[in-house]
Amino acid sequence: MSYRTILKLRYFPFLPLVALLLIAIACGGDDATAVPATAIPPTSAPLPTAPVAATLPASQATPTPLATAKAATSTPAPVAKVGKKLRVALPSFDSELISPHLSGKLPGVALQSNFADFLMGVTVNNELTNDWGWADGWEMVDPQRFDITIKGDIAFHDGFGIVDAEDVADNLDILASQEAAASQCLYCGTWVDLYDRTEILEPLKVRIHTQTPYVFLFNLLPPIGGADLYMFSLEAWKQGGETATGYEDLSAPATGPWDFTERKIGEFVRFGRWDDYYSEAFRPRYEELEMVLTIEDASRLALVQTGAVEMAPMSGAYVDEIRRAGLTIDGPHAVDTAYVAFYQSEDAGHCTNKLEVRKALNLAVDADAIAGALYFPGTYTRIPHAFTSAFVEGYNPTLKPYGYDPDEAKRILQAEGCADMKVDGYSYVGPSTPEWRDLIDSVITYFEAVGIQGNHLATEWAAYSGKVLGEKMSAAEVNNPIGPHWIPSARNFGEMIRTHGLCVSRGGSVCGLAEQDRWNALRKQYNAEVDAVARQALAADISRQLYDFYPHIPIASRDAIWALDPDKICEDWEPIDGTSVHLMLNTIDPC
Repeated sequence: MSYRTILKLRYFPFLPLVALLLIAIACGGDDATAVPATAIPPTSAPLPTAPVAATLPASQATPTPLATAKAATSTPAPVAKVGKKLRVALPSFDSELISPHLSGKLPGVALQSNFADFLMGVTVNNELTNDWGWADGWEMVDPQRFDITIKGDIAFHDGFGIVDAEDVADNLDILASQEAAASQCLYCGTWVDLYDRTEILEPLKVRIHTQTPYVFLFNLLPPIGGADLYMFSLEAWKQGGETATGYEDLSAPATGPWDFTERKIGEFVRFGRWDDYYSEAFRPRYEELEMVLTIEDASRLALVQTGAVEMAPMSGAYVDEIRRAGLTIDGPHAVDTAYVAFYQSEDAGHCTNKLEVRKALNLAVDADAIAGALYFPGTYTRIPHAFTSAFVEGYNPTLKPYGYDPDEAKRILQAEGCADMKVDGYSYVGPSTPEWRDLIDSVITYFEAVGIQGNHLATEWAAYSGKVLGEKMSAAEVNNPIGPHWIPSARNFGEMIRTHGLCVSRGGSVCGLAEQDRWNALRKQYNAEVDAVARQALAADISRQLYDFYPHIPIASRDAIWALDPDKICEDWEPIDGTSVHLMLNTIDPC
């Protein structure tokens, strides 16, 4: 039985969200700890052997030299039956831009990972594999040189040729462009700072050179932990005038298991099965894939129940309703960590710049009660801080959630001169985060109970991402801004700090840490450490420092909750990547 099916065994009757919040505010709750685990081994492989462990269970995680690797063994069986059409309802299309190097990782309208491949593939358990992905073999020559051998049989959609080393070099170059770094591509910022050049060694072999030592390159190139360095046809991009519209007019050619066919902005997007997909084992099980925009949970549930769609993501509050409707609940376990960020807390004008104030804000919020209200029992665990998980180096199960002490919060705020501080709370609804507005509303309610003036600004990510990414949330512009975020659990420790701690000007995105230079220096030290034992010890030390820093308000490690029609979808759904980020729907089996 897949670990993802454990979800199906753990559901109990659920109290309404509002009632639980009222009880939580009145009574508080006890702390809990996340499921223990240990560090991930380094990710590398000797050429030409292909599969390599990228993330392993705790029982298998052992410090090993960077030149060795553990072979991945989880490979789907070849396609036995092909259904006619797989229909999926999503609560948000996020970006409506169809361009793999600009659109980013979110499950938006184009759902990039269904039509655009990655340089390296992973199994459903996040282990590197050459069963799919452009790479057939790989090797870390040293921490600044990495060799990749390319498969020789990968065709682009719509007759745009066969993949070779030049295509790899061109893709890695454009991902390092300033245009990509300034887009919604989450990992392009890392790539710009890290990437030096790609050397073509042979027609099907390249050597990637990095500017600085980085032992986790093989965590960036495949879709592990939200990595979004997609590969696509640069020839089509150029023929389309190097615009997303022109590229879409050419049917968005890439090499993924699905071929883009059509869409209507704000309504639907459709793909066709790519019959020439080079990986038989990962070839889609349906002739067509259609995603429809359906914002409300209740409406998505009704679509699955009536047979209008086969599957839809749901919030935890709907678990009982899903079961009463006779539907299957599935989805990957412990996919990400949810938290509330203190935006631009490095600005001395914000009260959140002060460590003691950040501590007070944590003590003011009963995060355990909020998690219990937002997520179904058995589908979440509390976390000490969001820059960790049971799957990364530095995980420390002895760190406990901060607890709830509103009286102490009031005392600290008074002592720090921030008793009457104002907070602007931004919220949005995303494809895998339908509960974000309830989260911010609850946090602000707790803030107000200790005298903080809260202002909930319900919007959409696209509407305020410019403020976050553009570092336009200074004390002169907004009042101590906060917002909800999630970090994929499989993302390596250094990338967690970069993407959700550092500002764009430091190569990050969320801009959620005070003392930016301190954490950036520690991150770089961690990324360059070749010795696994020393690196794990360093990660544990940095994790403890982060915990004592009160960087944000940690909420919980979440399971993904999907409602599936059991008459249409059979067997266990095991999405490639194992997180809520990519959702490569070519592994769904029809009945």
